[in-house]
Amino acid sequence: MRFFLEWADVALILAGAVWLTAWLVRWQTAGGGDPLRDAPRRPNRMSALLLWFCLLGYLVGGGLGRLVTDRFVPETLPENVQEAWQGVLGAVSVWIVVLTACLIVARVAFVDGWRGWGLRIRSVRSESAWVLGGWLAGTSLAGMVAWLALFVIDAFWPEMEQPSHGVFVALSAPEAGIAIRVVTVLSAAIVAPLGEELFFRGILQTTLVKVFSARPGSRYHRWWAIGVAGTLFGLMHYTTPQYIPPLIVLGMVLGYLYERRGSLVTPVFVHMLFNVKSLLWYALQF
Repeated sequence: MRFFLEWADVALILAGAVWLTAWLVRWQTAGGGDPLRDAPRRPNRMSALLLWFCLLGYLVGGGLGRLVTDRFVPETLPENVQEAWQGVLGAVSVWIVVLTACLIVARVAFVDGWRGWGLRIRSVRSESAWVLGGWLAGTSLAGMVAWLALFVIDAFWPEMEQPSHGVFVALSAPEAGIAIRVVTVLSAAIVAPLGEELFFRGILQTTLVKVFSARPGSRYHRWWAIGVAGTLFGLMHYTTPQYIPPLIVLGMVLGYLYERRGSLVTPVFVHMLFNVKSLLWYALQF
C-alpha cells in the first residue's frame, strides 16, 4: 500500500503540473501581465486594532485550551501522547475562538459584511473548478517543495530529527479512544482549515494589502501581502520544521486564490481537501 500511495503522490504532482502548465499557456495567450490586475476589490475598514483583536483570540483560545486539556487529558498517558492530545485539543480551542473573533471583525470592517469579506458562492460550477484546480496546483507545488526539503535535510543534516505532526501521533496512540479520534479528525479536516483561512487570508492578508498599498508607487502590494501571509502561515507550523517550506508555498497558493477570486470559500475548501488527503494517506498506510 505504501508503494501505491507513493505513486499516487507522483500522479497528483504530475496532474497539478499539467494544470499549472495549461494555466500558464492560457495566461501567456491572453497577453501576460499581472494575473491579479482584474481581481475583485474587497472594500473594508481593516485596521491594526481590528487585527490585534483577532490576535487576542490566540491568547484567549490558548487559555481555554489549557483548561480543556487539564480536564480531559489523563496524566497517566505517555508523555508524547499527552503532548499530542494537548496540542489537538488546544488547537481546537484556539481556532474556535479565533474564528469567532474573525467573524465579528469581518462583520464590522467589510462593506457588505461577510459577503464582502468573501463568504459567498457565486456559482457552484465555477467554485468547484477553482477548488479542484487550486487543490491540484497546491498539492503539486507543495509536494515538489516537500521532496526538495527532505532531500536537503537528508543531504546536509542526516541526523536531524523529523518530528511527526501531533495529529498523527494522537491518531496512532493505542490509548486513543473513539472520542479523541473523532475530535482529531474534525480538527484537522474542518476546524483548522476554517480558522486558518479566515485569519491568515481573510484578516491578515487583507490588512497587509492595505499596509503595502500605502507605499508610494506600490503596484504589486497584493503579491507582497500574499507572500508575507503565506510565509507566516508556514512558520506557524514550526513543530514540524521539515514541512515549513511546502506549507509556505501552499499558503501562497491559497492567498492567490483568495485575491483572484475574492472568495474565502475557495481557499477554505482547497485547504480542507489538502488536509483530508493527508489524513486519508495516513489511514491507508495501515
